[in-house]
Order: sequence, then C-alpha cells, then structure tokens
Amino acid sequence: MKRTVFRIVFNSGELVFRDIAIDQKENLEQLHFSIIAAFKLDQNQMGSFYVSNENWEKLEEIPQFPMEQERNTMQDWVIESIKIKDKFLYVYDFLQMYIFYVEAYKEDEGDLPIELLLEKRKKYRLRLCVDTTA
Repeated sequence: MKRTVFRIVFNSGELVFRDIAIDQKENLEQLHFSIIAAFKLDQNQMGSFYVSNENWEKLEEIPQFPMEQERNTMQDWVIESIKIKDKFLYVYDFLQMYIFYVEAYKEDEGDLPIELLLEKRKKYRLRLCVDTTA
C-alpha cells in the first residue's frame, strides 16, 4: 500500500510536530480527521486546508464542506495527486484560528498498522504520531 507521509507542525509556544501517513487512495478529509486525532483536538470543530507556497502564504482554500458551488472540497482532493514538498496550511477552529503547517514529506510503502507504529514509537518517547521510517 503506497502512502504519503505528511509532516504537520503546530507552534503553541513550543514546536510540536506529527508525521502522519495517509493511503494515497484516500482524500484530504482523511488527513483532516488524522490531524484531529493526532493532536487530540475537538472533533466538533471545522477546519480548512489552504494550498500554500514556499513562504507559507494562504492561496486557494480547500474547505471541508462546499461553501460555493464551484469550489473543490477536501473530499475532492485525492492524496495521490499531491506531490512531495507540496505545502498546505490547515486552519482548525475558526474562532481560535489554530494554524498548522502541513508538508507532503515523503512516500512510503508501509504496511504496518498505525497502532503498531504508535506503540513502537512510545517506547522511545518521541513526539510523533506516525513515523513510517522505523
């Protein structure tokens, strides 16, 4: 199974990051739910991705739900269409405006379930959600 590993960075006074591997047949909505789980966020809040450039500027919005008839949503963006080094901003909770920096980090042929990867990393006390390099 081919996966893309995304590095997600959140600056909450200290830099916290997670590497999350998503099957390339999935879409950005799966990454949205994975970020919520990895950072233990409230599942009842909405979020949006924004295509970004090298300077981390917000470009095209990719909402979770269609806000305009012609706009693509997270469900429309298949992971395999994202290239390594592509950057996104993920904005979570539109009242608090938490901003996560998301980069397609690498591809991986991983076949370990996420739970095993998490358990393997716990014994090393690393701050990673999913590290498929192990």
